[in-house]
Amino acid sequence: MNTSVSNTGTGRWEERGAERAAEAAQIRSLAHPLATADDLEPLVRLAAPARFVCLGEASHGTQEYYHWRALLSRRLIEEYGFTWIGVEGDWPDCWRINRWVRGEAGQDMDARGCW
Repeated sequence: MNTSVSNTGTGRWEERGAERAAEAAQIRSLAHPLATADDLEPLVRLAAPARFVCLGEASHGTQEYYHWRALLSRRLIEEYGFTWIGVEGDWPDCWRINRWVRGEAGQDMDARGCW
């Protein structure tokens, strides 16, 4: 039984490595650190004229993400008249918040569901 691995096709691996390096360089050139709310300005300017803005995240439940999303959402609503925010969340929690926003239930609570 031959257990050796062929070396043919090595060029493709090198080519893919170059592609990944170029992608990483592009991401680094577009990324900006967030330290204060003012750091959102380039993103706000980019999103403001759009009809729809989708904000996704891969780390469900990360407090920092929710903080920055709330700041960005607030600016888009207050400064540019956005009127709708869609969220991905657990059905019972989203339903409770929906009812609160519409004035149907829990009006003695704040937006976090606290008394």
